[in-house]
Amino acid sequence: MGRQNILEDIVAELKDSESSDGFCIYGRRRIGKTSLLRELERRLKENEELVIVYFSLWDISPLSTRAFVEDISDAILDAYYKKGLLRIEQGIKRAFRRVKKVFARNLKNAEFRIKLDRVELFLNLKESEKPDYSFLFREVFYMAEEIADRTGTKCIIMLDEFPEILKLKNGYQMVRVLRTAHENTKHVGIVVSGSIRKTLAQVALSHASPFYRQLILKKIPPLSVEEVQMFLVKYATIKDRKIAERLTEVTGGVPFYLHSLGRISGFSDLDYSVEEFLEEEGNIIFQEEFTKLSEIEKRIVSAMAKDKKRLVDIAKDAELSSSTVSTYLPTLIAKEIVKKMERGRYSLTDTMFALWLKRRVEGRSFSEEVFEAMETPKSLKEMYELFPDRSKSSVRGTIYRLLYEGRIKKIGRGKYIAI
Repeated sequence: MGRQNILEDIVAELKDSESSDGFCIYGRRRIGKTSLLRELERRLKENEELVIVYFSLWDISPLSTRAFVEDISDAILDAYYKKGLLRIEQGIKRAFRRVKKVFARNLKNAEFRIKLDRVELFLNLKESEKPDYSFLFREVFYMAEEIADRTGTKCIIMLDEFPEILKLKNGYQMVRVLRTAHENTKHVGIVVSGSIRKTLAQVALSHASPFYRQLILKKIPPLSVEEVQMFLVKYATIKDRKIAERLTEVTGGVPFYLHSLGRISGFSDLDYSVEEFLEEEGNIIFQEEFTKLSEIEKRIVSAMAKDKKRLVDIAKDAELSSSTVSTYLPTLIAKEIVKKMERGRYSLTDTMFALWLKRRVEGRSFSEEVFEAMETPKSLKEMYELFPDRSKSSVRGTIYRLLYEGRIKKIGRGKYIAI
């Protein structure tokens, strides 16, 4: 939803057998980059002359250079095997002749076997051996180039969460190797994606990065009100623009949050959906992100969650000097946690994170308010009257959750009490 123009541009370019252009898809967390790659994969797979390799660096466990090289080569071979193209035995043997020499030169104990219907590569490494994985990584891409050439196909390699490559021992060198391989291949296209702009800048966006001006950049923006309204019409048959405007305000136009809230109540009660999300998923994903911040960063974002936007107000609430806040803000902006609105004014980038943090720093959550109200027996009607600003379904849903968690119990006829 709201990504059609981007998808159509990328599909048209990658389908062109004469084009060797690649793409860098970037945007903030949870904006839908992986979903876009998966949809791109689905559309491109319809073309018989294209072999699509989707590979997420988050799937490598544990993350290591060796695992990366082995897994990416397996992914390429599996993609050709599933396409039925590895049965072209003679062409594959030629393609692997070079790779065999390369691996043998780097790994003395490498054993190779080629079956009729697919290729299997066996490696037995001695603990003392230290192969040049950067060199092997390059050869894996040249292998893909030769197989594509022999089979009359174009191989599209999608590397999701690409900045994770920098966590490898020689990650930056691997990026440079990939750039060189991309420049020297005609039948292999690459699509990379990443979230944190500062990290992605090191590999693709900044003028000093290896892939600078080597890839076509596609930024994935949040959904607009119009796009959210289209989403509501398609998935919930809701045409009310006011609901679309409220959803956009609450979610910031982030597809992940839209889908999450929709699963909870089908958008029939937005307040309840938001409360449920913050209590359940929010306390997991946002707590983890908050914990990773330094103590000073926590104080700064906590002040901003209380609607402090001017630098001087943030510093005062966080009990820090303005110069200290000024020092840390660029880092928080680079992490895409904070965004600069205008001169001297800042806000939290993620609206749902801001809501979660506001509840955390201002005291009790709504669940805690309901729980405390039930120190004496209360009926649903009495609870509705206690919280007139909350919808009935929000109050009722919170009571049922507390009941399920065993924090309250039902007594008498239609009344509940805290345990």
